[in-house]
Amino acid sequence: MSDFFYDACLNDDNSAEIEREDLELYQQLGPEGRANIDTRWGPPSSWRASARNAPQARNHPLYMDPPNMEILAMYDASSNLRGTGRVLPTRFTPPSATSTPAELFPAGVNGPVYRFIRRGDPKQALIYVDGCCLDNGRASPRGGWAFVFQPGASGVVSARLEKKGPFGDVHAQSSNRAELRAVLGALRFRSWLGEGFTTLVLATDSEYVSKGATVWAPAWVRSGWKTSTGADVKNKDMWEMLLGEAERLGSRGLRIQFWKIPRMLNEKADRGAKDGAVKGDLDEYCELMGVLT
Repeated sequence: MSDFFYDACLNDDNSAEIEREDLELYQQLGPEGRANIDTRWGPPSSWRASARNAPQARNHPLYMDPPNMEILAMYDASSNLRGTGRVLPTRFTPPSATSTPAELFPAGVNGPVYRFIRRGDPKQALIYVDGCCLDNGRASPRGGWAFVFQPGASGVVSARLEKKGPFGDVHAQSSNRAELRAVLGALRFRSWLGEGFTTLVLATDSEYVSKGATVWAPAWVRSGWKTSTGADVKNKDMWEMLLGEAERLGSRGLRIQFWKIPRMLNEKADRGAKDGAVKGDLDEYCELMGVLT
């Protein structure tokens, strides 16, 4: 590891930004999640001092050769928030109907890492999300989800859809549920605001997700989570948590937008979701969090 990278990470501007980012991640955890972090590395206030005093240590959560990232699995739902509709995601409108994510959000450097950053506006980032369900609607469906937050294989995060939702209730596996799970996974994975972004665009090929989040959800909230026919809204727990994330992030200054894209432009996330669907069964809802290493 080069001394130059340490100097870059530890200058006043960059280190302050990284500290804010990690504190944001830490604070959004419940007591169990924070205890897990404290046991392994200590609270965030100790991380910078540890890096200065022992920069050669390679088990530290912050300072290793970029763009490495350790993914922590947190089985702690105590910090999950049910949204009220007070803050809602919005629809992303590209400048042209033929615009593609790759054109508007090329891979770019953001501090020590790469992200998909809006051309001409470094405050906007894009994440590809997708979900799938093998044997959807049959006796033994198997859901998987994935999101792509940076170029390269390391930028794909995929997992099996859990049997329980974010609030502990058991639900049947479905493709729509897997699509929503990918959105929640992307929103909770990093402190995107801590990375300097003020708008996070989620690119999805699912009309159910894109229109549900920006058009149907406000009506569902007003109707007490009933459809126009009076039936219960499916996947209510996922929708409530999505709105909860919009409120939590919105209160801190991060806007969530959805961009409906053609399926052919979402192939990497699609492959990741299919990979997730063949992984082992998961009973408990599991939060995946990426810690810069």
